[in-house]
Amino acid sequence: MRGAVNDNHLLGNLNMSHIEAFIAAARVGSFSRAAESLDRTQGAVSQSIAALEERYGGPLFDRLGRRLGLTPLGEVLLPRAERAVAELRAAAEEIRGVLNAERDRIYIGAFQSVAGRLMPELIADFVHLHPGVDFLLLEGERDDVAEMVKRAEADVGFVLLPVDDPELDVAPIFTEPYMLIAPPGHPLASRREVSLADIVDEPLVGFGDRSGAWQEIVAVFERTTGRKPQRRWTTDDIITVAGFVRARLGVALIPRLALLIAGELVAVPITDAPTRTVASVLPRRRYRSPTVLAFVDHARRRLLAHTTPEAVLAQCEKYGVIYRHDEATRR
Repeated sequence: MRGAVNDNHLLGNLNMSHIEAFIAAARVGSFSRAAESLDRTQGAVSQSIAALEERYGGPLFDRLGRRLGLTPLGEVLLPRAERAVAELRAAAEEIRGVLNAERDRIYIGAFQSVAGRLMPELIADFVHLHPGVDFLLLEGERDDVAEMVKRAEADVGFVLLPVDDPELDVAPIFTEPYMLIAPPGHPLASRREVSLADIVDEPLVGFGDRSGAWQEIVAVFERTTGRKPQRRWTTDDIITVAGFVRARLGVALIPRLALLIAGELVAVPITDAPTRTVASVLPRRRYRSPTVLAFVDHARRRLLAHTTPEAVLAQCEKYGVIYRHDEATRR
């Protein structure tokens, strides 16, 4: 008969990576898929589970064919392990929030067209109002930014919808259309407006398949015209998109907010344009410092001010973008 196991043996020197591996395997029912979700090797996950089973004196999983099931020991451990990890993460974030509030440092995650064009200006305005605040700006696609916020690598994120995650508070800020950009002299550049049907046969400069925005543009083309756009050139950098168009290699669809990069090009409204919605994301259950909340409010107000049709027209004039428009585009 196995001797009694004392509390010091059960609780002492617990390894957080072992607990995380156990929780992941219990959720997905597979060591291999748990390894993928944690970005570890399957062997490392198996070793973590074995270490826990050694500590607790019995198996945590039953092997049910290709799927794992919890043993009675595992059923006891899982809800407590999940609560413990959640509490430790919340404590770490709250401590980081307190430290950030003391040193006034804000970590921001944002997608490229906001991070590259507007965020530096928003940060400069905020620092003018709140001297001494430090910022770290991280760029990424929608899923990347959401994960930054969930993992406490960013205090706030700015993303393109849709984002559906119970761990995040998502607040839409504005919705804007995509517009056609073309070089001067292109047949479509003289038009006051175009439709997707006018564009579908044009050689297009587009974003990579990993971009959620590109996938949504393709979906709108297919719904509207029954066909996919003819992407001829691919880049993940929106400034490079404009460079391809200036080189007369094709035309492109870019969001109205990004027209500032289209100097020397012509921007034409699209009657049945795809749209995108920009939102802020904050952690739902973690501490938010007053400095972070003040910046989020500041960023929302400034983004709204920057994205009115009148503001876009003024910026186009400033940066030499020929914007085909009439009064209807000011709606």
